[in-house]
Amino acid sequence: MLTTLTSFLAPQRMAPLRVAVLGVGVMGQHHARLYASMPEVDLVGVLDVDPTRASLIADRCNTTPYTSFQALLEEDLDAVSVVVPTSDHHAIAMQFLERGIHCLVEKPLASTFRQCQELDAAAASRNLTLMVGHIERFNPAIQALRDIIGFGTLGPIYGISSLRVGPRPPRITDAGIMLDVGCHDIDLLSWLTGQRATEVRATVIGSDAWIGAEAATIQLEFGLLKSGIAEMSWQYKYKNRRLTVQWEHCTALLDFMKQQLIISNTIGASEVPIIRAEPLRRELDAFLSSVRHDGDSPVPGADSLYTLQVIEAAQASASNPEHPWLPLPSLIEAVPQIANFPQEVEMAVL
Repeated sequence: MLTTLTSFLAPQRMAPLRVAVLGVGVMGQHHARLYASMPEVDLVGVLDVDPTRASLIADRCNTTPYTSFQALLEEDLDAVSVVVPTSDHHAIAMQFLERGIHCLVEKPLASTFRQCQELDAAAASRNLTLMVGHIERFNPAIQALRDIIGFGTLGPIYGISSLRVGPRPPRITDAGIMLDVGCHDIDLLSWLTGQRATEVRATVIGSDAWIGAEAATIQLEFGLLKSGIAEMSWQYKYKNRRLTVQWEHCTALLDFMKQQLIISNTIGASEVPIIRAEPLRRELDAFLSSVRHDGDSPVPGADSLYTLQVIEAAQASASNPEHPWLPLPSLIEAVPQIANFPQEVEMAVL
């Protein structure tokens, strides 16, 4: 009787989620590495169009290599990470959503606003998690900064700006810098402030605003004296990724790569305590939790609709010799509001 009661009271272990990774290049290999390390995941396989690459990563992760999407569609999967070139996101993610499989799609969700709408609708109609891989949201320093903004004790934000520079990744051939790089900071500027931009203006350096741009500056107006700037360039040899927030009496300086956050004013500067962690691991944990518990997507498709809307308007502004300010029509979906913050920054950082 005691044995039976003990068995009844013991926590029931849930079956591992069956997951696959589609595309195991520079980023996809890390999705596979992390899934393979998770006891709650059964990494069914990894797929790549390069058979040698698929076999290499499969061997590292003790799983099965695939080169055919159709073969992987026949597996009994719970979820996939879609880490293929941006131009393939829509077609591939749609196939898996139509089979009832939850999808984490690397940013940007798709190449166009319309494609994002279609993926978002497909997931919603099937009650599936569709998460966009905006990895910077899971940077511990960014989450600490969002907490500080949410406290409200520093007053209203007057300006927020980002700088993201480095060499052009050789693998990026199907997207310009605004789509590949700009989507990070367009998303963050909205997520941190809790507001959508109302107007956008952009300039670029390069042959065109779509594929050939090597550098760009995107200006955003949020209203109420609040403005944002996202600067990006593929003309630098070394990577540098920073973000600043300006209040009336102080400034925050954040270094993405160091996971460092410093608040300064005329009296001095203070570094915010950060417990550093791998952002991708935290992103995958959030995705899997949503899948297992039928929760809301941690980064929903609606957020990518906004990001693509801004990018398309920025591309149009940059393509016009006068670089006009262009209005952004309101989306039905509201930006996630900043609320329910802990009392200490350290509590929000894992």
